[in-house]
Amino acid sequence: MQANKFSCMAVLFSVVLLLLPATQLFANESTETRQGASFKFVDGDKLKFKQADKIKIKKITNSTIEKVKQPMPELSDSIQFNIFIIDRDLSMVNGTTGRADRTNEIEISFSSSYEGGLDKAIDDGFAVTLFHELHHTVRGWTIYGNKFSQGIDIAIINEGLADVFAEIQAGHPHSSYSNDVDFDSWTKEILA
Repeated sequence: MQANKFSCMAVLFSVVLLLLPATQLFANESTETRQGASFKFVDGDKLKFKQADKIKIKKITNSTIEKVKQPMPELSDSIQFNIFIIDRDLSMVNGTTGRADRTNEIEISFSSSYEGGLDKAIDDGFAVTLFHELHHTVRGWTIYGNKFSQGIDIAIINEGLADVFAEIQAGHPHSSYSNDVDFDSWTKEILA
């Protein structure tokens, strides 16, 4: 039951993120490549990536890719990771959010205001977000070149599958949504 609550809220949050404009307007970009994964780091207005942050992000990314390839060997061998710092509260998703743009391209955003800072956001939310977004790339549930038709039912299934996969692989929830939300009335409202 609790996994259903997480999945439903994740769908709503993901839909909201998809409707937001792309974060391509940030300055101070840098691109780095390593072991089949390419990294483009884009600093925020208030916070910049340190070299230690970049190293940690690359290490977690490469480790996560290897873990995903075990159950999903069809994962792309070459993936572009566009990594941003944004000035938005992402505390509900452990300081980190993402988006699978294509089967070989993922956008990850870290909150500049997450309690504990960027390092804590990387520790708390990055791996589970990567598992989630990598799952989308394998299934083809992407912003561009999406292989599924439209519909809330299709979104719920794809987001739910990615959430369950990510939470099992990472060992903790993708988000920190409240357990006291009235999901029964929320579900009835959506169905109506």
